[in-house]
Amino acid sequence: MLQHVRAARARDEQLVTEAVAQGELRAGTDAQALARMIEVTLGGSFLAWTLHREGSAATRLREDLDATLRPYLTKK
Repeated sequence: MLQHVRAARARDEQLVTEAVAQGELRAGTDAQALARMIEVTLGGSFLAWTLHREGSAATRLREDLDATLRPYLTKK
């Protein structure tokens, strides 16, 4: 499990770094910190969905991830 979550966070960090390089996310974004925030958002979002069961899990995850990423987007 540890290897899996570390690989997932590393992949998130890579995706954030690429998004910054492509101008999709603000220059100067701390890729490591944002990758951690993405991990926490998705984990917390899924846990909350399993408790509340409001709407679909996919919709809840997307909404929460969008809220996390919104401040970093270059285009709103």
